[in-house]
This record gives sequence, C-alpha cells and structure tokens, in this order.
Amino acid sequence: MATTTFEDEGARGTLTFRMAGTTGTLTPKSTEGVPKEGVEMSSMADSQARGPASPHRPLYYLSFFHYDFARYRRSALLTAAISIAINLVIVWSCGAILYGAFYQQNYLGKLKIYIVDFDQDDLGRAVSGAFNASLQTPNHFKLVYQPFQDNADVRRHIYEEQAFGAIIINRGATQAWRQAISTGDSSYSPTTAVEMVSESARNPLTAGSHVVPGMTAVLQPALVQFSQSTVANFMSSNVNNATAMANAVKCPQCLSEPFSYTPNDIVPAYNAATLGAQLSGAVFLIVFVFAVTGTSYQLANQLGEHLDIWHTIAWRIIHPAVHYLFIALSLTGCQAAFGVPVTTPWGGRGFVILWMLNWLCISAMGLALEAFWTISGWWILNFFLNFYVVWNLGGVSYSFEEMPGFFKYYYGFPLFHAVQGTLTIVYGTRSHLGLNFGVLVVWNIVSIIVLAAATWYRLTRNKNAGFHRLW
Repeated sequence: MATTTFEDEGARGTLTFRMAGTTGTLTPKSTEGVPKEGVEMSSMADSQARGPASPHRPLYYLSFFHYDFARYRRSALLTAAISIAINLVIVWSCGAILYGAFYQQNYLGKLKIYIVDFDQDDLGRAVSGAFNASLQTPNHFKLVYQPFQDNADVRRHIYEEQAFGAIIINRGATQAWRQAISTGDSSYSPTTAVEMVSESARNPLTAGSHVVPGMTAVLQPALVQFSQSTVANFMSSNVNNATAMANAVKCPQCLSEPFSYTPNDIVPAYNAATLGAQLSGAVFLIVFVFAVTGTSYQLANQLGEHLDIWHTIAWRIIHPAVHYLFIALSLTGCQAAFGVPVTTPWGGRGFVILWMLNWLCISAMGLALEAFWTISGWWILNFFLNFYVVWNLGGVSYSFEEMPGFFKYYYGFPLFHAVQGTLTIVYGTRSHLGLNFGVLVVWNIVSIIVLAAATWYRLTRNKNAGFHRLW
C-alpha cells in the first residue's frame, strides 16, 4: 500500500510529498488579491455542496423501553443482575462470618474460672459444691481447681490471662462468722467471706455480659442458701441459750446476711468512651481507609501518565502513608479529647504509642486495599470492601474463647491487634504490644511489596501498549 507524507515549507510555499517511488511538490493556490468576501462565499458554497451538518443528538430523550435504547437496556439489566447476584453471595458470606462469631456468645464452657477454697470449712464446701453442681446445667463455666499461695497469687494469674475470673473463699471465713456471732462482734463484715475476681478491661463485653453475671448467678444463691441454713442451725442449737442469743443480737449482720462477697475488678474498664474507641473506632478507621483509597486512585491515574515507573511506585506508597499518619493523629487526639485515658498507665508516652498503633493499623489496612484494587480493579473493590469490613470487625467485640475455632484467624488481622493494643495502652492490661506492633508492621511490609509489584506490572504493560491505565 502506498504511503504519502507532506512537508510544509511555509504557509504559502510549496508542499513536498513523497509516495512510494515518487517525489514531487504541490503549490497551493494563492488567495492573494481575492477579496475576503469572496473567500467566505466560496467556503459557504463548499459547505452547501457537502450538505447540511448532522444535528447533535439531544440528551435525555429516550424512554426506557424505546427501541433505540435496547442495547443500553440489555447492558444495564445484565450489570444489575450480576451486581445483585454478587451482593447476595456477599450478604450470606459476610452474614455467616458476623453472626457465626456471635452465635455461641452465651456459651460459657470455654471461659475458665478458678475456684479457690482457702477456707477448707463449711462455707468453702458449700460454694465449691454449688459450682460443681452448675456443671450439670447446659451452660456452665470451665472450672479450674488449682493451688495458690494467697489471694494476690490468684489475681496475678487473672491479670496474666490464665483465666477470666476466680471465686476465692477466704481463709477462716466460716470461723470468722462463728467467732463474731458467739462474741457479738458488731464489726464483722459478711463481704470478707468471699472474693469474686474479674478483669473487665481485658474484654469489657465478655466480662460485663458473661463472666461477672455468670459467676454471680451461681455464687449469690449459694451464699443465700448457706446463710439461711447456717443461721437456722445456730438458732435451733441455741434456742435455750440466752447468753448465745444475746451475743448474736449484738451482731445483727451475723443473722441477717452472715456471708456475702466482695467483687474485685482488678483492671476495671471504667471509661465508657473507650468502648467507642474499641467498636466505633474500628469502623471509623475502615471508613477513612476507603476514603483515602478513593483519593489515591484518582491521583494515581492523573499523575501516573507523566511520572516514570519508580517514582509512581514511590508516590503510591508515600502519599497514603503520610495521609494515614495525620488521620491517625486526628483520631488519637479525638479519643483523648473525649476522655479516653490515653495517659493513665504510660504517662505522656501513651498518646504517642496509641498514635503509632492507630497509624500502623490504618496504614496496614489501607495499603492492602491499594494493592488489591491495583490487581483486581476498582469495580471489584466495592464488593471486596464488605468482606474486608466484616472479616475485620467480627473478632474485636468478644473473646475468642466464646467463638468457634474457625475464628482464630482474627489473630492475624490488623484490627484485632489495634483493639488489643488500645486496651493495653488505655487500661494497662497485660501487654501484647510487641506482638501487636509486629503483626501490623508485617502487614505494612507485605502490602507495600505487593503494591509495588502490582504497580510495576501494570505500568510496564501500559508502556508496551502505549497508553496509561492503572486498571
């Protein structure tokens, strides 16, 4: 096929052309000396000879069932049907994850509590017997009988997360009541008989909804029943003993409520705002991750055509990381402003530690999304976000002990470690900060590597094809 090229040697000069095996020149007809009106009339005549220009198609003029709209209608209905099908799959998949995590929340069988009988007397046997009898009920704790040195040793084991709670029948509890009622000691305190130990800061929902109510439901009736039987036995044994009855009257609590308990929350979750940081704060992070990802998508498509590959990769890593740094700072400042005690156990360092924890969490989640849409496309990201939210949120509310074993995968997810680290910084629970920060750093590193590799692949392919498109 012959090819022709023209070289312009001036506005009114010659035009040199080259064809296959031929060269020559074209001299344009000069319009010098021709009146302007003549040129305009000639142009109009040419336009008339070509016929009238086709009119522009008007906007918004077709009905949905118009014949000319058929191909658009088919495309729209197909896309809508595919979207509905995908969303139905997502609803069932995410619903199974979310509700499956909470399906057995009332099951106490995996929650360990210590039964510690330092009394070794009637009260100790009665309380231990009541908890042993609770094992015959469908929903009961996992009871652990273990020797301890003293009450402080039991509390230390609870703090180290060896169990969720403990029932301690104090030393000499039964004998202390006998001594008080026989001598008329009005200073006797029934609450010194038993200590109920818990740690709500470890998981406020689990402790408040299951551990404390569950232990109370067994302990309270056991103490009431034992108190009534003990007082009845005392009265029947001393009905003719005026001295004993006179002394007993001097200690009215010895007769009305001889045995009770002291609740001891060793690390209390005393700030309600922290619960918002634990639950709503997790959603807060994910929402802003998606917002930053959308901005990054637009910028990557605008700048990527002009930057070289390695600078584009650097931009796609540094820009969101810096963005997340300031979002994390604002989030931490907002938490502190509304009373979350970010400086209680750690002093001024607590704010900075929480800031870095929030930054690594939001960065880990955000960079993972950046890498995902670079590989799969933006359209798929909208559906994937549902999985991302639910699979992260399902494990941050209750303890893993109450969930089926499948949900242990949460141990590797960033949001779980952000929430666990937050509780340590805010309340001073047992520290897992080394593990928390380690998992988040690994997420960031892996996300950066995948993002860089995916971007390099896309841009290299674009370069070979001659056009720019991140997806």
